[in-house]
Amino acid sequence: MKAKLEINGEERSYPQSVSHLEELLQFALTTEIPQKEIVVEVKVDGAVYSEPYAHHAREISLDKIKQVELRTRTERDFTREFVNLIPTYLEKLENGFRTSARLLKSSQERTAGYQILGLSLDSLRHFKSHYDQARLTLEEGENGFMPQEFWARFEQMTDPLLQLESEQDAISISNLLENQVAPFFSEWKERFRHER
Repeated sequence: MKAKLEINGEERSYPQSVSHLEELLQFALTTEIPQKEIVVEVKVDGAVYSEPYAHHAREISLDKIKQVELRTRTERDFTREFVNLIPTYLEKLENGFRTSARLLKSSQERTAGYQILGLSLDSLRHFKSHYDQARLTLEEGENGFMPQEFWARFEQMTDPLLQLESEQDAISISNLLENQVAPFFSEWKERFRHER
């Protein structure tokens, strides 16, 4: 027996030819989910599912699972939720860069400093990607959306920052993180909180 498909709590049917999770997700996205909605959560047998690598979902046979649940939100609602969480994201980025800066100054903890820097840069990439998408969905000033000034300074700051991975001078990286990057996130976190 094939897995049951639910979208936002409502059971849906799908073609019998659909045999694995990736096909089911593609079917749902193209025929069952309205164009202005995005999938915000996928559950397989009650557990949140996220692909550990590309096309992992092809390996999950619908004969071996009982249920696939999809939760969707409109792009606008999802974006508004993201915007409301921006101060939290900025605080986490600030903390990550400050911790990395501190560890990079110590030769004994430099490896950990680079690891935290790598994680912080990955988080920054994800934040920037979500933010770029949010900019396409909401207008400046809508729902407290951050002003263009933030984006201009943000892009000036992040492009060189994302190139730091190739730098070998731990002290220079530490100084940049400590004196420019972390204060930038701190300033905008506070400004955003006060403007809301």
